[in-house]
Amino acid sequence: MSSLSLEIDKHLPTLEPEAALHFERAVREMLLLAQRKGTGGSIVGNGARGSYRLPSRKLGARPGLDLTRLAHEDEDL
Repeated sequence: MSSLSLEIDKHLPTLEPEAALHFERAVREMLLLAQRKGTGGSIVGNGARGSYRLPSRKLGARPGLDLTRLAHEDEDL
C-alpha cells in the first residue's frame, strides 16, 4: 500500500460523515477517470491524443522595426 493510501486511511475516520462522503465520492470519480484514461495517455474525446497550442498572431511589422521602442513611444512625450 502506498504512503498516500495509508494517509487516507488514517485521516478518513477523523472526518465528519458528510465530508467523508464527499471525499470518497471524489476519490471514486478520480479512479473512474484513471480507468477511462487507460493506456492512451489522454482522456480527450475518443481517446485521441490532445495537444494544446498557443495562439499565434502575425503583426505584419516591417523587418527591423523595434516593437519595444514603438510600445513605449508615448512615455517619451
